[in-house]
Order: sequence, then C-alpha cells, then structure tokens
Amino acid sequence: SITLSCQNAVIFFDRQAEYTAGSLLIKEADVRGIYLEDNVVVTNGRYTVRSPRAYYDPALQKAIVLEAVFFTWDVKRQVPLYVRAERLRQESQRSWSAQRGLFTTSEFAEPHFSIAAEQLTVEMRDRPDGETFPHVTAQKISPKIGEATIVSLGRFEADITSIPLRRAEGRHDGNLGPIVKTRWAAYGLLGQEAPPGVDLKANIDYVGDHGPAIGLDLDYEKPDLYGSMESYLVGIDDGKDEIGGRKIDHSDETRGFARWQHRQDLGSDLKLSLELGYVSDNTFLEEFERSEAEESKPYETSMYLKYQREDELLDLLGQYDLMNFTPQTTTLQSPGYTVEKMPELGYYRIGTNLLDNRLTYYTENRMTRMRIRVGHDSPIDRGFSMAESLATFVLPNTAKFDDVATATGIPQSYIGRLDSRHELQAPLNLGDIDIVPYVVGRATLYDQDFENYVGEGDDSRLWGMVGARLHTSISKIYTNVENQVLDLHRLRHIIEPSMDLFFAHSTLDSDELPVFDPDVEAISEGSGLRLGVRNTLQTQRGGPGRWLVVNTDVILRSDDSDSDRDDDPNPNVFGNAATEPARYFSYRPEFSRGRDHMYADLAWMLSDTFAIVADATHSLENSQLAQLHAGVVITHTPLLNSFIEYEGVDVLDSRLLSLGFTYQLTTKYRVGLTQKWDIDRDESRRTDLILERKLPRWTLLVMASIDDIDENASLGFVLIPDGIKTSRRLGPLGR
Repeated sequence: SITLSCQNAVIFFDRQAEYTAGSLLIKEADVRGIYLEDNVVVTNGRYTVRSPRAYYDPALQKAIVLEAVFFTWDVKRQVPLYVRAERLRQESQRSWSAQRGLFTTSEFAEPHFSIAAEQLTVEMRDRPDGETFPHVTAQKISPKIGEATIVSLGRFEADITSIPLRRAEGRHDGNLGPIVKTRWAAYGLLGQEAPPGVDLKANIDYVGDHGPAIGLDLDYEKPDLYGSMESYLVGIDDGKDEIGGRKIDHSDETRGFARWQHRQDLGSDLKLSLELGYVSDNTFLEEFERSEAEESKPYETSMYLKYQREDELLDLLGQYDLMNFTPQTTTLQSPGYTVEKMPELGYYRIGTNLLDNRLTYYTENRMTRMRIRVGHDSPIDRGFSMAESLATFVLPNTAKFDDVATATGIPQSYIGRLDSRHELQAPLNLGDIDIVPYVVGRATLYDQDFENYVGEGDDSRLWGMVGARLHTSISKIYTNVENQVLDLHRLRHIIEPSMDLFFAHSTLDSDELPVFDPDVEAISEGSGLRLGVRNTLQTQRGGPGRWLVVNTDVILRSDDSDSDRDDDPNPNVFGNAATEPARYFSYRPEFSRGRDHMYADLAWMLSDTFAIVADATHSLENSQLAQLHAGVVITHTPLLNSFIEYEGVDVLDSRLLSLGFTYQLTTKYRVGLTQKWDIDRDESRRTDLILERKLPRWTLLVMASIDDIDENASLGFVLIPDGIKTSRRLGPLGR
C-alpha cells in the first residue's frame, strides 16, 4: 500500500460520490486521480517522497511530483539515498524517474558531494536475503563537490552502494610534489551493474613527478571459489624513487605490478589455488606500495592442488618466479633469494591414531625439483649506501647479488630432492601430569652434492630426535577478593608448569647445506631443555583476553647445538652482519634459533580502560637483553584514548619509542597524533597528525606527516563515503 498525506487535496471521480448518513462513501474503483498540495508526503515504508505539489493516479499507480525530494535507505549498509528533481515521475510502485535530477547520500539541500544526471531512474529491487535496495540508472552524469562539477561522464548503473566514487585523496609531497588519488567503482563508471559477488575498483591517480597512474583491484566470491587481484601501472615514469633518503632515477619507464590470488573448491576433497605475481622493477613496491614490499608474502606464480580427507593430505605444487630480482625487502634481507619448485609432490599424515590411540603418527614426504633464483641487481640499485650494504649484506653496494652467489658456490641450477620425516608420539597420564614422549626420524636425499658450496661431497642427510613434553596444572580460587580500583570480583589463579627435553643428531650440519626450505635444510641438532611456567589470573570481569597471563620460559642448549648456524640464526646468502634474538618453537624444537636464553611475555587487561602487553628475550650467553617490546593502551574518557609503545632490539642497536592519542573534539571533529622517536640517536623517526571531519555521509581526513627516514614531508586529505570499506592504513585513527 501507499500512504498519501498533505494539507489540501482534490479528488477526481469517474462518477458522482454517494452520501451515506452524512458521510462520503468513496469506492477505490471510482477514483480517477488525486491532486495533493502543501507538505505532500508519499510513502510505502520503503521510500518516501516529499514535495509541495503532486498528482497521483491510483489505477495506474503512477504519479508526477514537482520540486521533489525522494528518500530511501539501504538497511544492510546503513546508507541513505536522496534524489532531488524539479519533476519526479512514479513509473510504478517500485520505480521513479526524473529529468535533470541530483542524487546524493546527504540530507542537506546543498550537499557536499552529489552526482547530477540528465536522466535518472531509481528502482527498488530485492536481494536474495529478502532486503530491498535502490538501484540507480543515470545518463550523462556529473559528479560534483558543492556546486563545482568534477568531470562529465557517460552512463551509470548500479545499486546505491556502488556509487562510483569510493575514495578521494590529495596531498603535497615534499619530494614528489602534488599527488591526487581517486578510487572508483569500475562497473558504475562503465554504466553497468556489477555481477553478484564481484567488486571491481578502478584507481585513477596523478603521482607527482611520476605522472599519471591507473590501477584495477578485483575481489570476487562465488559459492565454490573466491579470489582477489591488485594491479597498478605508471605509464611514463620520469620521476625519482625516494628509498631511505636516496633518489633512484627513472627515465620515461613503464612501471607497475600485478598480483592475483585464486582458490577454488573442485569437490571430492580437492582444492585448487592459483597465484600470479609480477613487479616491473626492484624499487617499485617500496615507492608505491610499501606494505607489499615489507609485509606481503613473497610474490610468486604458482599452482597448488591439494587433496585432503580426515588426517591424510596429498598435494602438488608448481612455483615459478617471473622476476630477475627479489621484490620483497624481507626476503632480500633473509635469505636473499627465492626458490622455484617445478614441481613438488607431497604426502602428509597429521595425527593418525595407532594401536587403539596409544600412539599418534605424523609424517611429511616431499619430492621436489627446485632451484635457487638470485637477483641480477645490486644493493646500490635498491638504494643501499656503501655502509648500509656492508652492514646488511657484507658486500660492496656495487656487487651483483647473483655474481656473489655464484662465487660462493650457491647452486642455481635445478636440483632434485626427496625428503621424508616421520614422528611417533605416545601420550601418557601419570596422575595430574601429562607426558608426551616422541621420536622423530628424517632422511633427505639430493641428486647431486654441494662440493662447490662447502667442499663436502655428501648428497644425503639422516637426522633424528628423541624427546618428551611434560605439562600439569594447579589452581586456586579466592572468593573474598574485591577491589574496585583494579575492577576485581573474585580471583582464580592457574599455574601451569611445563618442560621440554630433547636430543637431536644429524649426519650433516645445517650450515653444510644451501637452504631451499628453512624447515628442511635449516633444522638444528644437539640437545636442549625448556622449563616454563604459565600463570593466569582470572576474575569475573569479561572473558578471555581480559585477564592477566604471564608466560616465562628458560631454554638451555648444548654446546654442540648448531641452532644458530654459526651465530647467524637468520642467514643471508651473502653473509649477514647482524643476528636476531633467540626464539624457541615448542611444537618443533628443530626450528628453534639461538642458544641459552630466557623468554617472557605478559598480557594484562588491568581494567576495561587500561591494557598492558609486553614480551622480552634475555640472552644467557652474553647476559644481555636481546629484545624488549612493551605497550600500554589507555581509554581516559569516552573522548580520549592514548598509547605508548617501546621496541628495542639489541643486535640491531635499535630502540624506538612510539606514543600517540586520539581525541574527540566535537561530534564532528576528531584529532589523532603519533610520534616515533629513536632513543639511541635522540631524533625523530616519523610524525603523523590527522584531523577527522564527519560530513553528511562522508568522512574527511586532513593528514600531515614528516618522515625523517626518507627526509620527506607531506600534507593532504582523504575523502571516504560512508558504507565503503577501506583497508588502507590511516595512521593514528586506524584503518
């Protein structure tokens, strides 16, 4: 049904109305039309139209509304849609059209952002879940900021959540100059409706001295498959990459990257994963997509087929590297190269019960044809100075990585490998103590030796380990604990002592093999002991994550342990001047690094507004604190939040202090500040300031930053419509 209301109305009939007992009896079939005037409201519960004048034809369910404002709401994404037009026509109960209309998500008569259209249709459609959403079709559209037209475009068709502009960003960079970035719904720009489960975004940018750039980002999800694709292209780059304060010139180069990841369920317990990764040059990611260079998994082109049923798994992997350099900085630092596998066939059993659950069996078996790929570039091509190259790679910054690898005997041709690992566990209970004795055997065979690498002629390795894990738990409840300051109501203390004891032996030391896979070639030998205690204090406030948890471990390794690969636990093929803090992996002691050390971590939700986290590693070999990380988050008031964080890594001579806050100034304004400080050098590393302004259905971020590492300052803004998700980091205000 449709409800019509107004101050005055004229009703037209097909025939004379009848009076009955002093009242007017109106039959629906007799009404030809209704004219409404003054404060006219037309609604069916899903949409509302307001106007000073309107005419409605009930028989045809059509209407014409003058000086109209059409309003509807997307319940799922909490986004409204307003259409303003001098003349609005109702074509059916679920469809409206307008000439020279304006549609926006703002309720203001003069919206901050809107889209004008010569012809405009809004149709109410139903989603599969039963919800109704407005679908917009428009001809000759013109996005506008205020009264200013941004650009004139063609046809647009999409639902309300696909309004073309997803994000707009502009800033002035001290090194690159003016930068403008926009993100659009690609199907909307093309005037087409996006297929169900598909989201295609187009990036149209101008990146200062680098010039114009475009990109496509695709996300898709169907019942049996899903995936994503990212790409970015700088057509003619005549700018300079700013890497660590140094400039790397580019002269009219075409640059970019593309990454595609796809996973599909083929049925019958079979899954297929496909991946493609390509980068045009070795500094592109650091300049344009820093998070991809520092945080993303290594780029590869691969096909992975997996069959898994219950505790049994069979897989096939083909992996290839399209680049002649190492794109990710993390991979470049360690191990310094990538590995191709053409192909690798694997068979695994995970936790198979034997002898009526008295034994548990694990096995890993891999047959691989593989080779090491070392980059053809040099440290100077990546922006390293001579001192930085010597400190990181122990070689001059002009030396080619592949030349150095060849000189040191790193094999770079295809090698065949057969690796088989078998483990038996025998879980036992002795009263309140859980004991898991285990024995492991491993054989690794190669189709050639590595005489050029270490001067040894062995082409096989036998490795074995025996050990046991012990664990118990004791607890006590304190019913009389009450403390309003610490927000405590009763207290339960759980103490969990544990111990690992193991001994491993190998016919080859790990440093006598080039590392194709860290979990195969880099495993350690020797004996070790871990003594640990986990303390948990629980109170009747909140649940897990709101308690005090403290883990403390002491790890002792024998002198014959090669767990640090000659004092270099995370080696680079070119030599690495620094070591990393020791670490222990209880589920696989052979993966552990470093020798005698202590480790502790703490997580404490002191109250609903105060949280502390910390972890530390102390080396017992040289009596030094190898690494310390601690952070505090405080909610002072509903309007003010702050944090402070300390990061210290002794082997890198790095001690950083970060602090910041966010403050809600008013209902419309919020400000955030973060500052990172280098304590050893007594100088700033980076400063970020963000001012957030809530606009009607939009969020405006004004950002200023000073990067003392790249010696760069920038000032800019980001504009994001409501209902649009963004995964780009936005500094102290989060994502």
